[in-house]
Amino acid sequence: MRAEAFLRPLAWGLAVYAALLSGLWQLGVFRVHAPPALAAKARAETTALSGTLLSGVTPKRPGDRYWLRADEADGAPVSPTKVLVYLARKAEGGSFLRPGQRVRLSGKLRGPARARNPGDFDEAAFLDMRGAALVLHARSVSVLAQPPWRWLPWAWGESVHLAIHRWLARGFGAVEASVLEGLSLGYRGALPAALERDFERSGVVQLLTPSADKLTLPMGGAFVLGLAFGLGPGARALLVLAVGALQLLIVIPDPSHTRPYLMAASALAARRLGREPGLFQVWVLAAWATLLCDPRQLFNAGFVLTYGALLPIIAVLPRWTEPLRDLPPALRLVGTGLALQCVLQAALTPAFASYFGTISLASMLVNLAAFPAATVATVAVWSGCLLSMLPAPLDALSAPSRWAAGFIARSLIAVCARASAQPWAAVEVPAPGPGALLVYGLAAGALFALPDRGRARTLAGAALCSAAWLGAAVAAAPPRLSVTMLEGRRGGAAVAVLPDGRRLILGDGVGPAVLRAALRRLGPGGAKRHPGPARLSLGGVSLVWRPEGLVAALRGKEVYCVRSGPPSKKPLPCPASATVETRRTGAVELFTDGRQIALVFLERGVDRGPVP
Repeated sequence: MRAEAFLRPLAWGLAVYAALLSGLWQLGVFRVHAPPALAAKARAETTALSGTLLSGVTPKRPGDRYWLRADEADGAPVSPTKVLVYLARKAEGGSFLRPGQRVRLSGKLRGPARARNPGDFDEAAFLDMRGAALVLHARSVSVLAQPPWRWLPWAWGESVHLAIHRWLARGFGAVEASVLEGLSLGYRGALPAALERDFERSGVVQLLTPSADKLTLPMGGAFVLGLAFGLGPGARALLVLAVGALQLLIVIPDPSHTRPYLMAASALAARRLGREPGLFQVWVLAAWATLLCDPRQLFNAGFVLTYGALLPIIAVLPRWTEPLRDLPPALRLVGTGLALQCVLQAALTPAFASYFGTISLASMLVNLAAFPAATVATVAVWSGCLLSMLPAPLDALSAPSRWAAGFIARSLIAVCARASAQPWAAVEVPAPGPGALLVYGLAAGALFALPDRGRARTLAGAALCSAAWLGAAVAAAPPRLSVTMLEGRRGGAAVAVLPDGRRLILGDGVGPAVLRAALRRLGPGGAKRHPGPARLSLGGVSLVWRPEGLVAALRGKEVYCVRSGPPSKKPLPCPASATVETRRTGAVELFTDGRQIALVFLERGVDRGPVP
C-alpha cells in the first residue's frame, strides 16, 4: 500500500475526530465534576486531603502550584479526584516535595472561580482541560510516603529542576532569574506588569513559557553529537530520544513539551522502518498520538498554536524559500528567517486575536534575534549550573556562563522594552467571528499560495468578495446599542458601545485591570468617561446608570435592569423576572436594536434572547 493511500484516511480521520471532540466539548462531556463527598468539603473552613503528587512545583502568585490526585478527605476515602493545589510558600516541608510522594495537605478547598468579566482568567475551563475538579489553598503539608520506583525518574527530574532554580536565584536578580528560567525551563515566574506587557507587545512570550524549543534544542544537539562521533542511525536515534526523555523529566511537565517529543519519535521511527518521514506525515501521526492520549489537549491554546503553526510551515515554507537557494548563505539565512516569521505571523494571527486580543507586529523583527539569543542563554544556564557544582576553585569556571546568561537576559529586557514603546509594535483587535475568519482565511490562503499567482489571484478575489458581502451585511443590520456590565469589588461599571462606534464608560466600580481587559475584548479603539449624570437616550431606548446598577427602557414602556451593587442597596425599579445580578452571573451584555432588548451572560457566552 502506498504511503499516500494510508496517510489520506488518517488525515481526514483526524479532522473528523477533532470535530467530534469539539461537539462533545460543547455538550459538556469533558466537564469534570467532583465526587459529592469531596464537593461537600468545599464549604468547610479547613479540609485535609491525602493523595499522590502528580507534578513538581510551579511558583504562581497564589502560592506554589502542584497537581494532586486525592483519594482521602479528612481521613475518609473518596473517589480519586485531580485537584489543583496552591501551597503557601512558607509552608514547612514544601521544599522537599517531589512527584509521586504520598502527602497530606490541609487548607481551604473550593470550586473553580468563574470568569466574571471579559478577559478574566477562566479557571473552570482551565481545570476542565486538565481533568481537575477543585482547588485547594493549602497552608501545611506533610509527606506520608516516598515515591514508588516508577515515580523515581520524575522525582529526580524535579530535583534537577529545583537545583537550576536555586542557582539562578543565587546568581541573578529576581527579574533576570525569572527570565532565564523561562528561556531554559519554560517558566518565567512572576514579573512586573510593565515587563509582562513589553514581552507581549514584542511577541516573545512564547520563548519564556513551555514551548517546543525546550525539547528541540537538546534533542538537536544530541543529533549533532551523534553525527560528530560517527554513531550509526540506530544508536543516534536512541541518543536523541534518551536526551529528550531526560529533558522531559526536568522541564515543567506540559503538553507543549510532549508534542515535539512525539513528532521527533515519529520521524525517527519512520526512518528505522525504512520510510521517508515527510513532515506532514509526522505532523498527522503526532497529532493523533496527542489526542488519543489526552483528548482535552484539542482545547488547549498550546495545541492550536503548535499544530496551527507547523502545518503552514510544512506546506508553505519550502515553496517560499526555493527562490532563495541561489543567494549567498548569509542572505539565504536572513531570507529564510523572514519567510518563517511571515508564515508564523499569518498562521497564528487568528489564534492570537482570539486568545490574547493582540497582534504583535514587532515580533517579526525581535524574534529574528530573540530565538538565537534564547538558545545561547539556555546553553549558558545549563553549563553555568553544572560548572558551579564542581569543587572550589574549579567552580569559578561557571563565571563566564553566568555573565553570558545575565547579558542576554538584560539585553532581551531592553530590546523588548524599546520595541514595545513603538506605536506600531502591537495592534489590539477583537476576537474574530465566523465571517471575519472566512475573509482572513481566504486572504491568508492567497498569501500562502505564492508563487502560484493564478491560485493566489483566485483566493484574493474570493477574499474581496467575502469582505464586501460581510460589509454589506453589517451596513444593512439595524443600529445596535450594547452595554457591557462589569462586576467589581466596589460594585460595578459599564461600557456602552454606541451605533457610531463610540465607547463610553459609565461608573467607576471596577479596577483598571478589569476595565482594560474588557475594552480589549470589545475591540480596538479607546473609550471616554461619560460626563455628568450617566444617562443616555438613543431613539426609543434610554439608559440610566445608578450606583446599584443599570436601568434600560425601551419605548418608555418596558424596563429592564442589571444589578451590580450588593442586594442590600436600594432596589432597582424593575420586575423581578427582568432583573439580573452580576454578583451571581458575572459580566452581562445588554444590547438592543431599537425593537427589543436581549442579554448575553458573558461567563458562559449564552445568548438569553429577549428578556421576558
